Amino acid sequence: MPEMPDAAEAQASSFISSPNMAKDLSPEIVNYEADPEDGFLDVDLGDGYLPPQSPRIYIRSSAPYIADQGMERYNQALRSLIPVRRKATEKKDTIQVDQAGLLSFVFSSWISKLMYKAHRKGLVSGDIPRGSPLDSCDYNVQRLEMLWQEEIRKFGPSGASLPRAVWRFVKTRVIVDWLIFTISSILGFLTPMIFMRKLLEFSEDSNSNTETGLILAFSLGLCEFLRLIFFTWRFVLSFRTAVRLRVACLALMYKKILRLNSFDENSMGQLLNIFANDSQRIFDMIVFGPMIIGGPMVLITGVAYVLCTLSPWALSGILVFIAFYPVQYFISWLCSKLRRKTVQAADQRINLMNEILTHIKTVKMNAWEGDLKDEIDCIRSKEQGYIQKTSYLSSFGSSLAPTVPIMSSIVSFLSHLGSGNTLSAAQAFSVQAVYSNSIRDVVRSVQMSLTAYHDAIIGLKRIQKCLLVEEIPLRIQRPIDRSQAISIGGASFCRSPSWHPLFSEGQGNKSGKIIKQHLRKSDLETATEEREKLNGNVTCHLQPVLQGINFSVTKGQMVGICGPVGSGKTSLMRAILGQMRLIDGQFAKDGSCAYVSQQAWITNGTLRENILFGEPFVSTRYYTVINSCALNEDLNQFPGGDLTEIGERGINLSGGQKQRIALARALYANRDIYLLDDPLSAVDVNVANHIFENYFKKELREKTVVLVCHQVQYLHHCNEVYFLRDGCIIERGTHEELLKLDKEYASMVKQVKSTTCEASSSTPNTNAVVNNCKEGESKDEKKDTEKRNMGESLLVPEPSNLGSLKIDTYCQYISAGGGYFTTFLVLCVFLANIGSTAFSSWWLATWIKAGGGNYTLLVNDTAVLSSNLGDNPYYEFYQTVYASTIGLIILTCGLRCLVFTKVTLRASSILHNELFKKISRGPMVFFESNPIGRLQNVFSRDMDEVDSRLPGTVENLISNFWILSFAILIVCVVFPWFFVALIPLCIVYYFMSRIFRKAIRDLKRLENTTRSPVFSNLLETAQGLNTIRAFNKEGEYIQRFFQLFDENTTCNYLWNVGMRWLAVRINLLAVLTLSIVAFLVVILHGHVAPAMAGLALSYSWHMSGILQYTTRLFSETEVRFISVERILTYIENVLTEGKPTCSKPLPSWPAQGRISFENVNMNYRNNLPNSLCNVSFNVLPGEKIGIVGRTGSGKSSLTVALFRLVEINSGHIKLDGVDIADINLTVLRDKISIIPQDPVVFSGTIRSNLDRKKNRNDMELWDALEKTKLADKIRSLPLKLDTAVKGGSSGLSDGECQLLCLTRALLKSSKVIVFDEATASIDPETEAAVQSTIWEEFNMSTVLIIAHRLSTITNCDRVLVMDAGKVIEFEEPQKLLENTNSLFFKMMASLKTQ
Repeated sequence: MPEMPDAAEAQASSFISSPNMAKDLSPEIVNYEADPEDGFLDVDLGDGYLPPQSPRIYIRSSAPYIADQGMERYNQALRSLIPVRRKATEKKDTIQVDQAGLLSFVFSSWISKLMYKAHRKGLVSGDIPRGSPLDSCDYNVQRLEMLWQEEIRKFGPSGASLPRAVWRFVKTRVIVDWLIFTISSILGFLTPMIFMRKLLEFSEDSNSNTETGLILAFSLGLCEFLRLIFFTWRFVLSFRTAVRLRVACLALMYKKILRLNSFDENSMGQLLNIFANDSQRIFDMIVFGPMIIGGPMVLITGVAYVLCTLSPWALSGILVFIAFYPVQYFISWLCSKLRRKTVQAADQRINLMNEILTHIKTVKMNAWEGDLKDEIDCIRSKEQGYIQKTSYLSSFGSSLAPTVPIMSSIVSFLSHLGSGNTLSAAQAFSVQAVYSNSIRDVVRSVQMSLTAYHDAIIGLKRIQKCLLVEEIPLRIQRPIDRSQAISIGGASFCRSPSWHPLFSEGQGNKSGKIIKQHLRKSDLETATEEREKLNGNVTCHLQPVLQGINFSVTKGQMVGICGPVGSGKTSLMRAILGQMRLIDGQFAKDGSCAYVSQQAWITNGTLRENILFGEPFVSTRYYTVINSCALNEDLNQFPGGDLTEIGERGINLSGGQKQRIALARALYANRDIYLLDDPLSAVDVNVANHIFENYFKKELREKTVVLVCHQVQYLHHCNEVYFLRDGCIIERGTHEELLKLDKEYASMVKQVKSTTCEASSSTPNTNAVVNNCKEGESKDEKKDTEKRNMGESLLVPEPSNLGSLKIDTYCQYISAGGGYFTTFLVLCVFLANIGSTAFSSWWLATWIKAGGGNYTLLVNDTAVLSSNLGDNPYYEFYQTVYASTIGLIILTCGLRCLVFTKVTLRASSILHNELFKKISRGPMVFFESNPIGRLQNVFSRDMDEVDSRLPGTVENLISNFWILSFAILIVCVVFPWFFVALIPLCIVYYFMSRIFRKAIRDLKRLENTTRSPVFSNLLETAQGLNTIRAFNKEGEYIQRFFQLFDENTTCNYLWNVGMRWLAVRINLLAVLTLSIVAFLVVILHGHVAPAMAGLALSYSWHMSGILQYTTRLFSETEVRFISVERILTYIENVLTEGKPTCSKPLPSWPAQGRISFENVNMNYRNNLPNSLCNVSFNVLPGEKIGIVGRTGSGKSSLTVALFRLVEINSGHIKLDGVDIADINLTVLRDKISIIPQDPVVFSGTIRSNLDRKKNRNDMELWDALEKTKLADKIRSLPLKLDTAVKGGSSGLSDGECQLLCLTRALLKSSKVIVFDEATASIDPETEAAVQSTIWEEFNMSTVLIIAHRLSTITNCDRVLVMDAGKVIEFEEPQKLLENTNSLFFKMMASLKTQ
């Protein structure tokens, strides 16, 4: 491989990798060609060089973004202005929005076929067409990434602003949006100011011309129709803009995550929250944000119209509107501040939920469900406290906003009348129409705009925090000596910056100070250094993890690395991968890398997909890899062979199987350098020997291998061995040279030999390695198909109901909110609130109709009835009642928000608690068949819907339902003939609504289900970031993310367009309704009082906006209730593990620890063979039992059966004579301790991880830490027991985590303890000390030790040998070793030969 050119090397050192790869690549790399079919550009990659730190390129077959195209970039948008476009050759698998003309675009007619199809037979995922290339992730992220990098270059990291880059991204379309909305607002003013007023003046004039009235009625309908066109146009335009910004922001963040060298698992909650909730708020900002321009414009126009129509005193009503503006802004600002705190609390809850779901097996084995529920409840209580305050303010604002125009009109009219003026129907109802419709709509729009803007800014700032994490380009040169593969000289390394929620505003327990107190010094220094770096201070001090490293590996050699726990072995591997920050010294590497982590990373897919990892399938190589990794026998056991589906994180595999699949992935990749982090610790000795002989010595004989290993029998095969301690290399040489030095390495070797010499002394010096692995044979596609048919899919489809929501869904939500009586009270409160506003309008009409109250005036000696309201003898009565409606409106608004918020918060709280309770108590098979991303989707997005969005939608629905009911009632009372026209209008409305509701429901369900794979892919990426980067698979994961997210985006866009599809058609009915009422005013001229005609006309015009909005709210409420349906589906359908009725034994049980297995049969799923077959054995009290067998032989299945993670099919398991099947699960698991193969540490402190129930004092904690050799490590930390640790074992080495788990077991003091490869990740010296502790501290307990290191179990009282789920041997170790035919003898013999 030739060296990188200087230009590319320079580009690699930039702060952020180039966003526009198509633009930055040289002509030798990229050739652009126009696709004759779609007119977009295809990218052809040449053989040029790419910068090593640049993101891998993901290129679709169309529409790469090319900057600086001038006006040509608007060609597509300008073509959409053609009213009707001739249909081009349709691509049936792509949505037709790009080929739609203006009328089709505005009326959303291009989606009509899909709507009708949904009505006929429903929609499934296969019915959804591909999205437009112009709305895709890859196209839009290129543009936003280019703008973001320009922002970085111009202002630097400290001054860069993502909201400013976003504004540049959407600027042109938002300006057009403003223009269209302005025209719509102007047309909205013309209706009441000119046409409605003239029509009412026509009604007041008994001598008016009917033809003039008909022209006015027609003009009023036409003006409203044009307003509808422009209003709908801005909405459908903003939907596309919002979709593009949403995909660009999230894709930009995803690509950034893939460029990070490390990802803090504590940030997982924030990450999911951004993708689930903040993304929707960014979308809402574009949809509702531009409408804020209507506020000042409406205010100016309204002032002018009031001055022209009424007296200057009437402007006092405008003052009410003006006064409400800052109040509204203050409410939005306060809601935004509370929302920020709500988001932070939600981050904590989602992060903890992610840890619980990821480590659910450990949670269940330790019976922590109750303790973790208390923690979730604590965080949830804080979150709901913020939600409650936000809901009160938001509800009060939303209930008050529609009434402000009513109160403004009341104040205006009273001021106008109080100044001695009179008021006519034409004046009153034209002004009230301006207040109640134009101003009201704008007030509501301004409120939504401010809320959306503040919420979106929070999300953008959170994304910006991630984007500003510094990328340290590690310049990896080639060694001067070309015979070397790796060369590190005098180098010191520290951890690379990662996105960490440490300095998020308000993040933490009670304040940021508490977080800082619970952080280790290194964490604080790293975070402080990151902040200083972002502020331009590059002189910060870094805390090295590796110091003075001199390390070199010759090509084709195998080098071993060993050392005690926490010595820096894994850090050295990551440094070689280029995933650590080089502080000083030299680092050179020549060749591609393959990496196997200490904790194997497995993806959700088939076994074959995990091994291929995106590489093409080559049968000869593939089956050679299978044989080398000893996977033949496992494939025979799997129902679908290598096409068997593997759950997330390999949840349905044993630890050894996961490790061997990871090894197979590395070998199949065929790289130059292999970095293997203790891969043999998880497999038994026979398999380990087979792998070493076939994998290391045969397949990797010409490769460069760096092996972290504690097994001395393999280290002596290495060409060179490095011994690390405290981040430094303290010994280096061949195995023999280090033994001669007689220092720490020699001490470790002696320790290993001393533990095995007794057991192996009686075994012959023969190689008894059992090799059951056969050479792979070529398989054809027919056999693959047969395998796939044999194996049932592990993952079950996500629950998704069809058709209308069941009534039971609404009923259960009502029950959770307080029941039917409470709901009835809520409806009554809303009725009182809306009724008070309707009463004020009716009272005004009655007052105007009464006129002067039969008061006569002498005009030219002629008695004339006065029309001046001031002459009415009941003037003060009318005035008092009319003024008092203001107080009534405010009072009912406050009561409404108080009652409604209490009810909805109670409902969401009960649903969340029931959901967590049911999920946490679910059986393990449920978690194996449901991805974490799917469950997190319910706990994050669906709960956010129920917490925040559903209440607002339901509140608006109830409010608008009463408003619409009063409007129809008033129009029908004034014009009874309207009822004749109402019947056919209702019929048309029914059929349109019926078509629409089914389609929108299916689209929303598909949007929900397509979101879950996005979350799963996101979690998988974050958890396997090191492996993905090591194998250079960023490009494939970006492609996969883009594909999944584009599918979700298409469903989201179609759902929003579908909502507008109905809205525009319902609005047309409303315009028709207004026109009918207008013509009735003309036709019934002289038969209906002008005041009542004005009231009816005002309310009919009010219906033009309310009708479609209410209809949309009906459908939106149903769509929002899909989240409730999904939550209830899990609550109702997830089975609870254990028996419904179980007894609780005496508190002292088990007093002895006697274990009895009697003919136990168990399988994990119905379609799988038994993993335990007629297993019978007895363990005496206090016995130490070693359990051995090849990987997958059933050792861990014994643990699964003992802890009842899976209920046995037949037989009995007894503990002190009590059948554990009759014992309460929580009690059973609380009485047994386990140190798992995969150590688990939850986010919190050392103290909380050792003593979650808070039953132990400091002395007891330190005593236990001393016994597990972890006390010195903890004492070296600044905060000692209160030092913060991160979830997912991050922050501690795997060995230290296992010791922490061992300490936890010591503190629990159980009578039965299970060690499942508990010492696999620690060095032999520490292991020996720990073994001594086990024998001393658990001398009165029954101990089951599952181990692959046979030296671990040679001192056991008896050894249980498993094979194929059966007990093969169960005897004292010495007796088994005396039997040369025993399997245990052969295993020990193979160990000795090594």
